[in-house]
Amino acid sequence: MNVLKLVVIAAALLASAASARAQEPPQGEEFPVGLIVVPDQPIEIVRPNVFDPFHPKVLRFHGIVGGGVDPAELTVFFDWLDPAGGPAYSPPTTIPVPPHEFLPLDLEYTIPFCPQLVSLDLRAAGGPIEVTGVFSHQCVPEPNSIAAAGTGLVALGCLAAARRRRSRRNGAASA
Repeated sequence: MNVLKLVVIAAALLASAASARAQEPPQGEEFPVGLIVVPDQPIEIVRPNVFDPFHPKVLRFHGIVGGGVDPAELTVFFDWLDPAGGPAYSPPTTIPVPPHEFLPLDLEYTIPFCPQLVSLDLRAAGGPIEVTGVFSHQCVPEPNSIAAAGTGLVALGCLAAARRRRSRRNGAASA
């Protein structure tokens, strides 16, 4: 009976934590991108995030670029707010885009913490460039915290099994 009470209490705590999290911006997401970047009109796709100073954030863009009629260049970088609230940037990547061609683009950058805001910046030179893909950002839990959670669940399972065995023995001894 005590194990059942423990499980009910744990479930209630998890449910309340989940409902509190529902009010916060996401720890990560996949955001679809489909647009045309025009020279001298940079595009910044800004996404909110839950600030977490203890876990790294992985920023990714996976997609294709191209389709213009003129030779062009696309410069792509990520930026975010540092803990003091100022901007910080990943190194820029510049891709030459030949006319009428589509090229794959896969970029990834890891920040040592999860900032309040993250963004993908796109800048074209030479002509308009079509950009299609997914901008994703994800806070990465430390392997130690995953292992600790797994160990805790295993320990609860062992405790419940031991109590069941003990109660069966006590019930058999009474009979």
